[in-house]
Amino acid sequence: MRKLIILPLIFLTFFSNAQLLEKTALGLSYRYTGRNVLQAGLESDWEIVMMVLLSLALLYFIPMLMIKINLFLR
Repeated sequence: MRKLIILPLIFLTFFSNAQLLEKTALGLSYRYTGRNVLQAGLESDWEIVMMVLLSLALLYFIPMLMIKINLFLR
């Protein structure tokens, strides 16, 4: 029964990337790892002498929503 509860949580994780400039990309992701997490990131590649990857990310922990469903069986 616990395995069936974990499967939908795996499918709730998604990632999307959008390229803003030539070497800059914006990333958005949502994942559930014990708590709801929303992440936004900005990545930029600069080639000066060697490959340099600059990445900034912001995490936001969404409070859990407790939803109770009562089923009345007859």
